[in-house]
Amino acid sequence: MDEKIFVLLKILGFGATSFVIALVITPFVTKLLLEYGRKETRKFLDFHSAKDGTPTMGGAIIWITA
Repeated sequence: MDEKIFVLLKILGFGATSFVIALVITPFVTKLLLEYGRKETRKFLDFHSAKDGTPTMGGAIIWITA
């Protein structure tokens, strides 16, 4: 039983750590993507014109912290 609790706490600890890392690096990555990053393609903007200028590649934050 104690081993299962230890494994659960370890998993929750890693999850909490990656969540905090993601919160810390998100403003920097967003600024970087706005300055140098990729923009949506023209076809995408035809359907979602309200999102014009929104940086893409935000999913990279998830992959970096995971």
